[in-house]
Amino acid sequence: MPTADSEFELEFSDLEDPLDFLDSPTWSQRLKSYVNRSKNYLKKWYYVTPFNTGIELQTWNGTELQDDDDNDHIFDNIGVVRAKKKTYIWKWITFVLSIIATLLLSILVISSLKHKQKKLTHSAAKLEPGSTSFKTLVISLDGFHPGYISELRTPFLNQLFTPSNQINDTLVAPYMIPSFPSQTFPNHWTMITGQFPHHHGIIANRFWDSKNDVEFQINDISSRMNTFWNQSYPLWFFTNEIHLNTHTHMWPGSEQIHSDPLRNPTIVDSFNIDEPLNDKLNTIRTALQNESTTLTFAYVPVVDTMGHKYGNLIDSGHSKVLKEVDDFLEQLFADVDENVNILVISDHGMSTILKENVYVWETLFGDLSTIPAIVKLYDDANTLIYTNQEDMETAYKQLDPHIPEQCELVRSTDIFPDVSNEIIHERIPQLLITCEPGYQIVRQSKYDKLPKRFGTHGFRKDHPDMRSLFLGKGPFFADLRSNLNDQYIKPFDNIQIFSLLLQLCGTDDIDVNVDADLKFWKHLIPLGKFSEVSKSMWENYPDSEFNKLWNNYIEETISEKPSATTSSIATSTISPTSSTIHDSTPTSERHPSLGEIIDEVEDTINDILHKIWPSNDKGND
Repeated sequence: MPTADSEFELEFSDLEDPLDFLDSPTWSQRLKSYVNRSKNYLKKWYYVTPFNTGIELQTWNGTELQDDDDNDHIFDNIGVVRAKKKTYIWKWITFVLSIIATLLLSILVISSLKHKQKKLTHSAAKLEPGSTSFKTLVISLDGFHPGYISELRTPFLNQLFTPSNQINDTLVAPYMIPSFPSQTFPNHWTMITGQFPHHHGIIANRFWDSKNDVEFQINDISSRMNTFWNQSYPLWFFTNEIHLNTHTHMWPGSEQIHSDPLRNPTIVDSFNIDEPLNDKLNTIRTALQNESTTLTFAYVPVVDTMGHKYGNLIDSGHSKVLKEVDDFLEQLFADVDENVNILVISDHGMSTILKENVYVWETLFGDLSTIPAIVKLYDDANTLIYTNQEDMETAYKQLDPHIPEQCELVRSTDIFPDVSNEIIHERIPQLLITCEPGYQIVRQSKYDKLPKRFGTHGFRKDHPDMRSLFLGKGPFFADLRSNLNDQYIKPFDNIQIFSLLLQLCGTDDIDVNVDADLKFWKHLIPLGKFSEVSKSMWENYPDSEFNKLWNNYIEETISEKPSATTSSIATSTISPTSSTIHDSTPTSERHPSLGEIIDEVEDTINDILHKIWPSNDKGND
């Protein structure tokens, strides 16, 4: 039986590690700790709390016993006092244990119901960020907008995306912000270099090096293209320096062969747009089974291909491809070891364009030959206009009066003011025409081949249609999530994927000048209360999980009368920094997670224990 002296050993004596509470213990460890603390409180009460009579009153209040004869009658009553006190203690023990049992049963029932939704394994082990004993897999779903996620079309992704997700190694952003232009090659290169396109040099899917008179072509991997890729350092340059192997499967830009071996991934799979998803799944499995490979990149083009065909309007063809990709990811997650860190990301979203909303260059401005100041022109989502530097203002004055109201003619110096690299400077057009998503300017020869409806991207990065996907799963993200106490993080620029990958590989201490914040993932901000009012999100993705969680459009339109002065462009132009996002107004009440329920249980038990033993010692809090 314990002695009164043990009171001075109660605070941490029953914990395996006195710092367990500082290391985010599991709920079972927390419960065990509380049981031990309950025992200690009762021990303390048994030996220290004075009754009105008895040996405790005289000894613990400093009263000395007078002599042996006087003390005899006191010891005669000890048994009676102890018996009364034990009866009192057992009543409290029964009461406390009943409450604990009820709360514990509630936790187990809730946990069971949550995990029946989907049985996915996750790592319970703690991970030092950057530990190279854990592999990393990056899956890029080209053109996958987060608004595509819904319970009907993508049930697996939807489960990971929702607040009911109890897989504690998953971290999600409502969306990720692409870089301008929101095209495939610029953004994939941004994510592995940490630089914006006008800094890393791949400024569009198609562009021109005016000094060397060379066009950049995405399907050209000959050595003459090397100069376009050599103005920045991809992630594998740094992993090669510390002898970590990288496997790239169809990742844009990775097939280019450089004379400097540090610029080349260890293993490279060639692009094959017709590759079935089952074959891709097998390739990724094989890559992860290679013990020497630390980092694997895989590119999935089918969603982008579908988007260019259908736009972002959901129909049967669209839904079929989305379900196939969702099944592919579910199978992949089931096959991958729980210690692999997985990123599921995309480069941009998609916007629907009707042919009737496409302007013809010749109709607006006449034949290109009538504007001699223009020496080169590319008519994609953005119109890139190259002129001689001295002729730029002449071309601007000739074009500007004919620009449609849905478009804008801008000088490149207004949107890329800080291009100091002379080689990259030669690639940037002097003028650009940017249009609202849903509109485009093309030359007659291209217009004649357009279908009545199609999809494209490349528009300004702050429009909701261009948003991209971010989801992380694995031990690294479990560590982040436990520190944040939230499964969601605030939307962020995709340059930060580079800093994330550096940290996952343990190379985040490198000295490199990039746009990304190399410490970004060490001071993450949880999402907290977040919402927005977006008409375009509601109209284009009506049943998406995003709208259910964060879009207040319906509520706002019901409670407020529509303004007659609000233009359709202004309504659809919603940026992450716009006043239409109300960080103080949650879209819906978030259901408490299992961890939050456990925290409530801890607080309740703590209150009960303090009622039994109200401690005055601050050190025991």
